[in-house]
Amino acid sequence: MLSIEKLYLGADLFNSELNINSAEPVAFNQSGTVMSNCESEISELVSGELKTVTFPDGVSGKQLPLPLTVREPFDLDYFVPHSGVAACLDEIKLALFSAINAISEENAVNPPPAIFLYVYGPRGCGKTHLAKGVCLAARGLGVFPTEPICVDDGIFSDGVILDSEDGARRFISVTESIRRQGGVCIVTSKQDAESSFRNPHVLSRLKSSAQFALTMPREEELKPVLISIFERRNLRVSQKTLEFLLQRLPADPLSFVDVVGRIDEFTLASGRSARGSAVREAIANYDE
Repeated sequence: MLSIEKLYLGADLFNSELNINSAEPVAFNQSGTVMSNCESEISELVSGELKTVTFPDGVSGKQLPLPLTVREPFDLDYFVPHSGVAACLDEIKLALFSAINAISEENAVNPPPAIFLYVYGPRGCGKTHLAKGVCLAARGLGVFPTEPICVDDGIFSDGVILDSEDGARRFISVTESIRRQGGVCIVTSKQDAESSFRNPHVLSRLKSSAQFALTMPREEELKPVLISIFERRNLRVSQKTLEFLLQRLPADPLSFVDVVGRIDEFTLASGRSARGSAVREAIANYDE
């Protein structure tokens, strides 16, 4: 019996990765192999109006190696807007939509808006995903002349610490550039600005930013978070497996990320599906 982990609908993946021009659905098994000549097995997994699967020209009868890596792990499409971040996310989306309207032909402004955000909260609340997702979204809008800046946990992407002298100089330069030209800058930390930073130039700029305090998801919100983490790895698991993991793991989304990574690596290496015994074996030594 073929093990099919996920169906990809549409041509985007093929056009960008394989240069195959097709808008038909294609199935991959867990090792990232295009499964061909298996229409009946695939049709059982397809819901709605789709009952059969047609493969692109040149694919039927072949297996093409295709690594299933996460292309954009921090995309906001995978972000679960739990109660601890919902208000923040709504305000950020409003700011981005306002930027689009401000730059539209009917309401053109020059320069575009400058958006400065400071997001803080405990480990695992979602601030890193939110911050990097906002930068990806801002970049995708194509309306800002400057590159979106994300200083996650007070550290620039190249490792420079924001509260250091070099970091402060860079931050001053970045913020002034965004003020003149428009753009997005988001800084995250575990605590409020005054508790996290000492450099007066950094602190003054952060305190003038829009500030958001995030909290952890409630217990009943953990399942959607876990599902999202599996989806980011192109894995589909049963409700039974989800319930097993939620009972076994700490109520900490970062623990979920670690465990799902282990499951992904184990199932890829063993050629097994992310179900039952394979999941239990993958996390057998997790508490040790």
